Amino acid sequence: MSENIIDFDDARESRGKKRCPSCRSTKVAAIVYGLPSPELVESPRDEVVLGGCVVSEDSPEWQCNDCGRQF
Repeated sequence: MSENIIDFDDARESRGKKRCPSCRSTKVAAIVYGLPSPELVESPRDEVVLGGCVVSEDSPEWQCNDCGRQF
């Protein structure tokens, strides 16, 4: 598994520890790649953003819910 693919439970746990590099907000959502499970599809949009199925080494892991920056 690529280090850019974030496990849903790991994302929930570390979400509050991340800070947007642009606006410094802690309101961030994990970007999850691959075929989404029903749990991911039904998750609140402020927790998870579906990133699609194409992952590269520089794919962002997080998206700020305030300014929209992906990092």
